Amino acid sequence: MQRYISHTFFSCLLILALCLPAAACKHRVASNSYAAETAHPSSPKDLVISRSLALKTKDRSAGETASVIISDHKGLAGHFAERLTEQLRMHGFEIGSQPSRSERLVSTIILYRGSGTREQMEANVRNSYGGAVSAMHGHGSVLLADLLVVRRRVPENKTSLRSISAHNTVSSTQVRIGLFSDERHVLDDRSLEEALANEIAGIAAYTMDENKHTPSVTSPIKSTPKKSKKTKKTRKKTKNRR
Repeated sequence: MQRYISHTFFSCLLILALCLPAAACKHRVASNSYAAETAHPSSPKDLVISRSLALKTKDRSAGETASVIISDHKGLAGHFAERLTEQLRMHGFEIGSQPSRSERLVSTIILYRGSGTREQMEANVRNSYGGAVSAMHGHGSVLLADLLVVRRRVPENKTSLRSISAHNTVSSTQVRIGLFSDERHVLDDRSLEEALANEIAGIAAYTMDENKHTPSVTSPIKSTPKKSKKTKKTRKKTKNRR
C-alpha cells in the first residue's frame, strides 16, 4: 500500500514537472506574439491601396487634437488602435481622451481581413463607405475598412458639446479603403494594418475634406417652460365669479 502511494505521488510530481515548461512555453509564445503585434513591419513590396475617393494625404498635421474610434467587433485587426494612435502622433497630432473636445475625430470600422484577390478587394472598395461587403477568397491577402474623418471647431473654453456628430462640425470625409498583397505572411506580421494606419493618418492630416458643413454654435440645453400654478388658480376664480 505504501509503495502504491509513493508511486502515485511521484507520478503526480512527474506530470507537474512536464506541465510547467509547457505553460511557460505558452506564456513565452503569447508574449512573443504581442511583441510582434506591436512592432513596425515594413510594407510589402507589391502593396496595393485602393480608395473609394480620390483623396490627398499629408505627412504633417497642423497640431490638432485627434480622438481615435475603432469598431472591430470580430477582433480582426488586433492592436490596430495602438498602431493608429502612434501613426497620428508621428503625423503631428495630439491625441485627446475626450472626443467632445477633439478637433479631429478619426473613426475606423474594420470590415474584412483574410484571403482574397485584388479584383475582389477593388470591387468591395467601389461599394463605397457603408456599402455591402461581398465574400472574398483567393491566394492573396486583403484588409478592408471604412473610414470617417470629421474636422470640428472646438470652443476656446473647451466646453463639452451636446452632439459630437452635429455641433461645430466643419467638414468630413467618408471613404472605404482596401489593401492587397500577394504575400501571405503579411497577415501574420500585420504589415497591412501598419500600412492602413499610416494611410489613415495621412488622410486625417490633410486640411481639406470631401464634405463641407455649416458649424453650429454650442448652445445650452433649453429648459422646457413650466405652466405656473397661478394661472390655473386665476382661471378657477374667474369661473366661480361667473
